[in-house]
Amino acid sequence: MEVCYAERISLSMNITTVNQFSQIKTYDLIKVLGNLFDNAIRATSYELEENRFIRVEWGHSENEQYLMIENSGPTIPKDKLSAIFQSGYSTKKDGDGGLGLVIVKTVTDRYGGKIHVRSEDGVTRFRISFLAR
Repeated sequence: MEVCYAERISLSMNITTVNQFSQIKTYDLIKVLGNLFDNAIRATSYELEENRFIRVEWGHSENEQYLMIENSGPTIPKDKLSAIFQSGYSTKKDGDGGLGLVIVKTVTDRYGGKIHVRSEDGVTRFRISFLAR
């Protein structure tokens, strides 16, 4: 949150339950959150200050538990969306990185979850879901 404040990124969080993802080990959850948040902060930094935002939603429905992180920033072209989970692939302008989303996918797969990515009109959304237990 401090980084968002320093970078003038509007951050909103909506957490609807306290025992969300209790089946996932804490260090694995930190890997997922940390990598998605880091990517969101970096992508948002390419925006004009007045357009910078990150929105986090942590919730559940009758059938699933989910984590959604949405941010402003460069749109990932549709033809590149399937490649973002490959080792070494990076959307960063300097080419730096390329492992964070591989880690996110590995952890999500390990626990039987699904990742949905949508990127259009300068907004990118990652939604990770697991069947409710």
